[in-house]
Amino acid sequence: MSDLQRLLQDDTVDTINDEDVWASWRIATSFSSAALCFIMSFMSIFIIFTIVTTPTLRSFNFYIYIIFILAPDAFLNAIDGTQSIYRGLRDGVGPAGLCYTRVFSVIFYYYSNIFVNACVAKEVFTLVWTSYNLRRTKPPTLRKVLTQVGISYGIAGLITSWQVIPWRASLLTISVEPACMPTFGSKEIPGMVSFFFCALTTVPFLIYVLWVGYKVKTQNLLPVSGRTRVLALFFFRIVVNFLIFYTPMFIVAMLQIQGPAEDKDSNYHFALYLFFSTLVPVQNIVTVKLLMDKEEIAAGLRAPMDLIVKFFHCQRTKETIPEQFESLEDVYEDIELPTTASTSHTVSQTVSQTFSPPVATAGPEPPHAHSRPESTDPPNESK
Repeated sequence: MSDLQRLLQDDTVDTINDEDVWASWRIATSFSSAALCFIMSFMSIFIIFTIVTTPTLRSFNFYIYIIFILAPDAFLNAIDGTQSIYRGLRDGVGPAGLCYTRVFSVIFYYYSNIFVNACVAKEVFTLVWTSYNLRRTKPPTLRKVLTQVGISYGIAGLITSWQVIPWRASLLTISVEPACMPTFGSKEIPGMVSFFFCALTTVPFLIYVLWVGYKVKTQNLLPVSGRTRVLALFFFRIVVNFLIFYTPMFIVAMLQIQGPAEDKDSNYHFALYLFFSTLVPVQNIVTVKLLMDKEEIAAGLRAPMDLIVKFFHCQRTKETIPEQFESLEDVYEDIELPTTASTSHTVSQTVSQTFSPPVATAGPEPPHAHSRPESTDPPNESK
């Protein structure tokens, strides 16, 4: 009998003990975590859809990284939300297929994210370092981006498959009951070997990204203000994710996997599971928030949001809202975002020219628009 069924069938009020309180807390936190996971999964899918359907964003190769960073986030949040519902209803006992899918999605999400984010950190560091040394550079081409993502996904898929597929030489042994949780080692692979393999395929990437962040910050290669603000915020999002999210995730995962399968349903392991399951959507919130701060992403999101508003409020909008405000685009066009003073540093100019997506202009600028102010004298009619 699950905790939820036992609490619903218990008619006595005076016999509530610590076990009942802990069971109630398990149920409440499981459903809260599920709701948060589903919301962030929808937000990730919505941003991916916006990038794919917006020509300006889709043609800018830098945003291809964002699509493949958010895709594992969306899938894992959906699976984690479903697993959290099972934890609340049936004390973590769910279908074996869901258990294996959840373990696979967690491991693949972690490896693919650290690999792709490490590629982005490498490209940004190459850009600012070459610009700092007064050399020209170009953003990665679409072919290079897809190659990096393909290699990252391929390696992450191979490592994940080796750990999850149930065979004699698997790195992990997955138990469905009493709770869905893997354990280091298998029949032919000792647990210590599996532990060191996971550490060697993870820690070097964590150290590399943190070193790049330290290098960029201490030498002020990418100022947060001025023309490099957008790129700086996106780059330091990667550093923050590695420092605050990916490193604790690695530690918590190592603690979760250790120990026999019989202890995986204890309160200690449930607390570790809940902490890890909360870190994933919170990390997704940080990523989505910083992406929404980018003017190009916000502009791309306004179009589908406008369509949704018009779909649900079409008739009401025509009757109650004045003609000049029928479209949300008219309101957004009147809003001017605050801008900061541009810096004269060579790195700022190069980064801004390299990572700014193409913007359509009305026409060529006059040849001497900035050479001298226009004359205010009346024209000579005699000529």
